Amino acid sequence: MRSMFSIRVLSISRNQIEIAGLETVVKHSPSPMEWLGGFQPEVGVSREIQRLKPHVVIFDDHHTAFLPELRNLFVQQNIGLLLLSHKDDWKTMAHQIQIGVFGVFHIGEPAATLIEAIHAIAKPTDEIPANRRDCLLTRALQTHSLTKADQDKYHIQSLTPRERHLVGLVLQHPEAKSLTLSEWMGISESALRNALSRIYHKLNLHGRAALVKFAQYHHLD
Repeated sequence: MRSMFSIRVLSISRNQIEIAGLETVVKHSPSPMEWLGGFQPEVGVSREIQRLKPHVVIFDDHHTAFLPELRNLFVQQNIGLLLLSHKDDWKTMAHQIQIGVFGVFHIGEPAATLIEAIHAIAKPTDEIPANRRDCLLTRALQTHSLTKADQDKYHIQSLTPRERHLVGLVLQHPEAKSLTLSEWMGISESALRNALSRIYHKLNLHGRAALVKFAQYHHLD
C-alpha cells in the first residue's frame, strides 16, 4: 500500500491561505508525506499532475467544474481525489462522489482527520470497493485510520515552543496554581488560562489532570 511510503500530496485551489494551511498540515504529518505544492485550476494543471505524479490531489469544492475533464487522468494514474468542502451540502457531495471524488473533508474538521483521509485514499483505485462511495462524506472512503500513537504525535507537533514549555511546567509542578504558572511564564493569569485552553484543544484533552497524564506518557518534560 502507498501509505507505507511517502504520500505525495498536491492541492488545487485559488485560495492561497487555504493552500498554506494544507501545506502546514502535510509537512507536519507524523507519517511520511511530501507536499508537491498548490496550483490554480486553470489550463495546464493536468500537465502539472502528470509531471509531479501525486498520490492524492486535494480539490477545493469551489472548482468542481474542472473535475470531469480531470477524472480520466486521476483514474489512469491511480490518484486519490479528496474534496475540500466548505458546505454542509451532502447532496452536492454525493454528486461529486459519483463523478470521481474518493473522499470529502470538511473545512471545519480537525487536521488529524485530514491526515486520516489522505492515508485512506492514497491507494490504487481498484482497491476501493464501489459500494462504499456513498458512505464517504466527512471521512475517507476506507475505514482505515491513524493509530492513537500517530494522532498523539501529530497533536504534539502542533504545539508551539512556548506551549511545549508551559506543558513542561504543568508536568513538573502539577499542583501549582494558575497565578504561579502565569508568573513563571511572564503572562497574566487570564492569558495563561487561554493558553491552557488552546493546548487542551490541540491535544484533544479536558483539563489539567488529563494534560499531566498525557505529558507523563509522552515524556513532555
